[in-house]
Amino acid sequence: MDGVISGVFSPGGLTEGVSGLIRESKHYGQVRGIILDEETFPGSSCLNIQLIHEGLGLPIIYLRSGDDFDPRFMMRWRNRVVEPYGLTEGTVKRILDLVLDEGVGMIQVAHLISRNLDSMHNV
Repeated sequence: MDGVISGVFSPGGLTEGVSGLIRESKHYGQVRGIILDEETFPGSSCLNIQLIHEGLGLPIIYLRSGDDFDPRFMMRWRNRVVEPYGLTEGTVKRILDLVLDEGVGMIQVAHLISRNLDSMHNV
């Protein structure tokens, strides 16, 4: 894992807040892709992934749960619904298999860190 970025936003400012955190990161020039998990965003229905993808010009993998599924724009991976932005299904599967090694991976570590630190930025 190269980094975890965390911040606190109002539900109405979630999209701009996430974009801003990434853009302001000291590692922004090195970022090649972003993985966002719905479970880490309270009120994630206010999060516009397409706008973040277009604004940053970076591929995004958005993980979420639920039964709302459109195979034209989404895929299933393990027990999650995946919305890829700027990536093919094969690439997304390879990335997720690499990142989430047997269920204990970087996203779980990121969740642990973000749940236990009130304000962490650019770790």
